[in-house]
Amino acid sequence: MNPRVAVVSSLRDDGWSEAALVVRRVAGALGCQADVDLLVTGAARSTGTDGAVRVVGFPSLDARPDRTAALRRSLLGPEPGDSGVTCRCTAELRRQLAGALPTAAWEAMLVAAGGYSPELFEHLDTSSYDAVVFVGADTSSTYWGMDAIAGRRPTVVVAAAAGDPGFWSPAVDDVLDGADRVVVTTPFEADLVRRRAPALKEDQLRQVGFVVQVNAMAKRAPAFGFDGRPTVVVARNWDEEVRMDLLVDWCDALVRDFGSRLAVRLAGPGAQRVPRRLRAEFASSRTDVWRWMAHATCLLDPEPDRLLGREVLEAMLFATPVVVPADGGATRVHAEDGNAGLWYRSYEELRSCVAALVDGDLKETIGGQARAYAAGTYGDTGAFVAGVNDAVLELV
Repeated sequence: MNPRVAVVSSLRDDGWSEAALVVRRVAGALGCQADVDLLVTGAARSTGTDGAVRVVGFPSLDARPDRTAALRRSLLGPEPGDSGVTCRCTAELRRQLAGALPTAAWEAMLVAAGGYSPELFEHLDTSSYDAVVFVGADTSSTYWGMDAIAGRRPTVVVAAAAGDPGFWSPAVDDVLDGADRVVVTTPFEADLVRRRAPALKEDQLRQVGFVVQVNAMAKRAPAFGFDGRPTVVVARNWDEEVRMDLLVDWCDALVRDFGSRLAVRLAGPGAQRVPRRLRAEFASSRTDVWRWMAHATCLLDPEPDRLLGREVLEAMLFATPVVVPADGGATRVHAEDGNAGLWYRSYEELRSCVAALVDGDLKETIGGQARAYAAGTYGDTGAFVAGVNDAVLELV
């Protein structure tokens, strides 16, 4: 008889959320060897299926983005990107502030972020799962869900940690201390968790890797509006405003500095919010974005503290070099470990990175290394499935 496992998450799935992608992939991997209930918080009680996984929704308090933003700014200072504040010293100061705040302040922020569900907690208290996997070390469903279980069954926490100040809060101490095992996906995340919880024993922290895939047809299909010029593609969810204004300014500066010999195109959902002169028309779905990144000179990923760097890894599978910020988290590790891209700390360094890829033969060399790294390190589905099941089912 297969073990019965619950995977618990309050992470919003908008199709571009890396943490939500981790939820789906972990639940799917466990579904190969266990009977899995994916317990998610939402607007109403619901039941459905996703492949071999049973999906159960529980009503929860709605997220309050305005209240969350107000609490974060009042307790931690400016958000990344506020008034151009993006330096590493500011980020480190916010983490120190996070660690010094009272637990009650963080509990208020967790509630405001959504996912607080008494029905879910009651279900965890009364159900007979062989193991429970919580995704997100700093979410309401994990923090109060682990309290509902109270150590009565094996507990795994998939950290989904990307360096945000929330991961350094006192609330996370209770989560990591109560976990029988902490699972991470990348070397960057593993290092982050070790620094956050140095007392974790070696076998308590398990790096299971990840798996990304692309549609090979994207390489052969033309990208709408692509004119053959060297092109820098920026792929992201443009409904997320972090660094957006600064990024648009820098993209305009690249076009000004390189003139007609370079194009810059911004692709992804919400692209209608960016200036038409930079927009990759009809490139909002992931398949469309794949076509643009497959034909690009390089992919520019400007996001700080990335958990996975999914778009970066997908570009690498097309042998497209990447350009990432120094504080990119997982993306900088990918660029360095795979000799697969370049990183920058200022606009001047960004311009130099682009020039090196446009003007020389570096693109072909780095592109080949990028594809080998991404395919070899993040292209083995079987290894990921085995790693997740070993990490969880060993405890049953």
